[in-house]
Order: sequence, then C-alpha cells, then structure tokens
Amino acid sequence: MRLLLNIGYQKTGSKSRQKFFDKQLYRLKNTRAVYPLAGRTGILHLDLYLALQQNDRDSYNNIIHHLLEETKDADIAILSHERLYEMTEPKISALKAAFSDITAVLYLRRQDQVIDSMWNQYHKSHRITWKRLKNFENSLQEYNPILNYKDTIRRWQNVLGTSNLVTILYDRQRSPAIDFFRCLGIDVDTTNYSEPKTNLAINRRGLSVLRWIKKGLQGKMSMN
Repeated sequence: MRLLLNIGYQKTGSKSRQKFFDKQLYRLKNTRAVYPLAGRTGILHLDLYLALQQNDRDSYNNIIHHLLEETKDADIAILSHERLYEMTEPKISALKAAFSDITAVLYLRRQDQVIDSMWNQYHKSHRITWKRLKNFENSLQEYNPILNYKDTIRRWQNVLGTSNLVTILYDRQRSPAIDFFRCLGIDVDTTNYSEPKTNLAINRRGLSVLRWIKKGLQGKMSMN
C-alpha cells in the first residue's frame, strides 16, 4: 500500500482536493484508493495533525492502528491536512516508521500571493476581529518561517528522500484535485466532473466594506 500525504500549503486548493478525496476517489482508474476515517474530522485529518503536533503518543498510536486496519486492502491511501508541512523531522520519521511506502505532496504558491489570499480571508472570516486583522497587517514586514519553502522541503527530503517529496506549483487555472493525481502518474476519469467553487476572493470594494464593519464592531465586541 502506498501512502500519499497532502501536506499543504494553505491557500493552494486544499479544500477542493479534500472534497475530491472524500467523495470522488472512484474516479481513479485501476486503483483501489481509500481516504481513511481514522484521524479525520470532517474532510481533513485534523486529529492526526493534532496528535503529531501536540506529541500525544497515545492518540497517535491509536490513530495509526486504525489507519493500518482501514488501508490494508488498498493500493493507495491518502491523508490530508494543509498544515502537515509544519512537522519536524522526528514527527515525519514517526509517519515513515508506520508506513513503509510514503509520498508527500507539497503544493507551493508564490509567497506574496499566499499573503494576499490570507489577508482576504482575514476580512471574510467572522471570527477574525478588527484587532486580529490589524495585528496580521502589522506583522507583514516580519520574517515568517512558515513561508521558508526551502526549509520545509529540506526537512521532508531529509526523512523521505528526494524522490518521495513531490512539489507542485499551484496554478488557479488547473484543477487542484485532478492535478494532484496526474502529477503522481495516476489516471483520473474526469467524465462529467466539475470543479467545486470554494472560498472565492472578495474584490477591493467588498474588502473595504468588511473593514468598515469590523472596525465598527470592535467596541461592541469588547463589551460582550
């Protein structure tokens, strides 16, 4: 069984890929594929990510046990969380110890485009307050290790080897899901397939309205 890890980055069509993994794997030709329920919350492997990130060995071992059971008859299995790229080498090594055949897929996007997309998302999210938005904007001139792609690539290659890390440049003109499999040499039946529209960006006029609303609500929210 070959394990495919969709490890990120954010803002590269992760939700579109996860929706495909969840409902459309029957489209893969001549391939028995599974998107395991173990370690998942909704359509992403949040529980697995948290167990690794928090060094929760009991939860991690329990998830791995159930993953091995779910995937034993599959040709490929897919695990997906858009922040798995954050893992340190020891945590990547733990995954490698559990699964002998691993390929990690890392989607990259030009850093300024990532920041612009995050800035857009900060405006759209009702959970993001005016204060958090301003803090984000004020931090943009600071070094952000998350966007050091060279370091991320080095960590994963050090553990998995160069050939087992596939890097793909995100292109909004291509399907994030179909592109994922084609870059791995896996044929996909695209008959009657339409790409879901998720998380569309808001134009500058819309953003200015949202900024006005968030700023106006800051006093009321602080009183609640």
